[in-house]
Amino acid sequence: MNRELLRVENLSVAYGDTQVVKGIDFSLRAGETLALVG
Repeated sequence: MNRELLRVENLSVAYGDTQVVKGIDFSLRAGETLALVG
């Protein structure tokens, strides 16, 4: 069984007044790894 363990929708991140991530969607299943690099 490889069900979805985590779902993120419309992720936004800002440092002070600077928006560095806008509107990211992703999901992870067991055994998957995700890295946001920028």
